[in-house]
Amino acid sequence: MMLGCGWLFSCSAWADDPPTSNNQSTNNQPTTSTQPETITPTASGQSARQLYSQAARALLAKDLPQATLELSRLIGEHPQDELAPLAAVRLAECHLANGKRQEAISVLEHWLPEVSRSTQAKTLDPAVHLKAHYHLARAYMLADDHLQVVTICEEQLTLYPNRDHLTEVETRALQQLDSLATQARQRQIEVQATHLRAAATDVSHKQYAQARLQLDKVQLNLLSPAWSWRYQVLLSQCELGSGNPKAAATELAKIDLSALSASGAMSAQEQLAVRMIRLDAAMASGAFVEAQHEIDALSSAAVDDARHGPAIALRAVELAMLRKDRELADRLARAAKQAFPTYQALHEFDLLLARNALARIEFAEARHILQELISHPPVDDRTAVPRAQWLLGESYFLSQDYQRAISEYSHVIDGHQAPLWTESALMQRGKCYELLGQSQSAITDYQHLTSTLPNSALRADAQARLNELGVLESGPDSKPGLEDKSTLRTATLTSQSSTAPTASPSVAPTLSPPR
Repeated sequence: MMLGCGWLFSCSAWADDPPTSNNQSTNNQPTTSTQPETITPTASGQSARQLYSQAARALLAKDLPQATLELSRLIGEHPQDELAPLAAVRLAECHLANGKRQEAISVLEHWLPEVSRSTQAKTLDPAVHLKAHYHLARAYMLADDHLQVVTICEEQLTLYPNRDHLTEVETRALQQLDSLATQARQRQIEVQATHLRAAATDVSHKQYAQARLQLDKVQLNLLSPAWSWRYQVLLSQCELGSGNPKAAATELAKIDLSALSASGAMSAQEQLAVRMIRLDAAMASGAFVEAQHEIDALSSAAVDDARHGPAIALRAVELAMLRKDRELADRLARAAKQAFPTYQALHEFDLLLARNALARIEFAEARHILQELISHPPVDDRTAVPRAQWLLGESYFLSQDYQRAISEYSHVIDGHQAPLWTESALMQRGKCYELLGQSQSAITDYQHLTSTLPNSALRADAQARLNELGVLESGPDSKPGLEDKSTLRTATLTSQSSTAPTASPSVAPTLSPPR
């Protein structure tokens, strides 16, 4: 950022008007003199006066490097001279003009005490102390250290509660400090918004660790109410996505929906989105009473809502299944299919109906629903068919038809369309092989989970099965030991939350600018 330097031609010119960056808004332009000033020499200042005059002449010729050199020599060779503090301030401004903000900061922070004490500097320019702080704040502004800018400006503004007795130059310097502080505060707010938007993007991509890094950069004291609740939602989504539903519920409980709605800081659609996330947290943490309360509130608020209505209905079915109320779950799912016939994710209700039928040991009904879905797959969800095939595999597994179960699990594994379901299919197929006495095939599937998919949530289970088969460490040269079917657990339906994303993902609120 280049700065105007005509003010440096004379002390009197600089005293008349503090310099400003080309990027700083001000209507006050500095006046300049065409001749260097005459300074009355002091007992110890003859050489300092000469260096100062040479710097002024260099600036008159627009030779910033030479002026910088002369001013540096002055404060280096004559640090005790009465001109040194004023020269230091002007040297810092030369550094700013050359884009060297760190050098400007170093000079000003070192010389500020001397500037405050120097009688000669104040005589030559009564506003030199204010100008020194202003340029220090400008240097920090260029370094994007907005907190320092605000701190410096507010400290100086606090020292002058009554400005009636100030000169025009001092008043102008205070106005510039005030303007700079306002710009820094606004920039601070913009930075917080940038972090929140980045965190929202990371959450939408399920990159929760990265989102937390963005949220850690947020300064909560700078957030308005309209941004504060967004921060709490994003933090809760990170907790929920990281498997900490109780922590997510704690964060969400801090959001006062009624107050935010009354103040206009949250729209009706945003309230629905927050309630959906509250519902997910309550269901994941087993707080079924709270979950039912949210469903009731959502159902009342989203009557005939084409976007939220089906998602709320899905949650209601899932909650009934979690509470093992099979009859209610079946009734709610069928009613929702009739109420929302054009819902693009209508197959989610079919998957829930099939899961519910399996839980009731009604395998024929479950298979009929799943075969229909596989025959007429949805176009917008490539995971629907592998999920249906996985459930088909479960139906055969539970009825001890392990060969047909292997066939369905293999469809899931070979399709590579749903990674989390693929992992579960590998685990289940390994169990089928083990129960059929095909231990080497079982070991191959378990080792695929432990070696090829080391981050799988099922890795520990697969390693436990390998241990039972005498394979303590998975690897290509591992040898199976004696089979021990008695320790093989009876398969039960794996909950959807532990094997794949939920059927109806939460609707994250859009981080629009607060009103």
